[in-house]
Amino acid sequence: MNECFGFPNGAAVSLMTESGLYLSTTSDARTQHGVSAGLSPTLRPHRQDWETWRLSCLGDGSYALQNRGHGYLSPINADADRWTFRAHIQAWETFHLEPEPSSMEAGLATRFTVRTVIGGGDLFLSAARGASGDGGAAQVVVTREPVTWWRVRLVEVPLINLASFGRVEALHGEFSRRPHFLGINRRTQQLVRTLLRAMVEIGAFYVVGHGVGNDLFDVVRATAGEQPYQADAESKDGEFKTNYGLAERTGLASKCTIKTEFPCRATIPPPVWGELVSETFSALERLLGGLLHF
Repeated sequence: MNECFGFPNGAAVSLMTESGLYLSTTSDARTQHGVSAGLSPTLRPHRQDWETWRLSCLGDGSYALQNRGHGYLSPINADADRWTFRAHIQAWETFHLEPEPSSMEAGLATRFTVRTVIGGGDLFLSAARGASGDGGAAQVVVTREPVTWWRVRLVEVPLINLASFGRVEALHGEFSRRPHFLGINRRTQQLVRTLLRAMVEIGAFYVVGHGVGNDLFDVVRATAGEQPYQADAESKDGEFKTNYGLAERTGLASKCTIKTEFPCRATIPPPVWGELVSETFSALERLLGGLLHF
């Protein structure tokens, strides 16, 4: 797995210069499908929602930068003197983030140069000298040498796909055997950086690919009586209502009548509940234990 500096694939980020100007577009890219001929990158002193970027970590360790209209940032051509946006990405339209060694915070790189390679030469995404952040097209330029250090930060709660790092049990075991960060394998180090960046810069994250099934959620909904009723039974005063879908699933439908409270009020006995959700709870416990261990 290539180094992605703790940025989850597809993360929403902002890019800010050392003078506090944000990378933006000359107009709202969402209204122009991200690739209008008149659309260019620019700088602004404040960041709006439509001025964030989608950062995708590609298989070779390079990145793609997309505006909110899904247009890919790209040099105009091999002899580029300006930037443009394209609907599709080519190999020479990907970027490399190169961290500034002195920018480490909480073990994470925070400032980077943004470089692409075209025609055998390096092109850098740079702020124009004396840029004022007025939103004009001349605010962001192409340079042949690194000029601008961009502070790259998460701006939305990231979605982390745990499956891309391996099974949760394997990751937990790897970290348990080698508690020191430098002793664990590179893939697990990447997960640690990804979780750390999410917590430092946002304070939360979503996980998918975790291996925890949906049975728990189905049972909770059923217990709350929110699933469609296969049949209803109500007492004379309307106090009790039986979810026969849940009752049939637990094998207790025959015990539920208007005169019996159980499993009316959408309740099931603890032993039955435990049997239904024990496997899911065990998987969830392993997942949470693994994440906390990291």
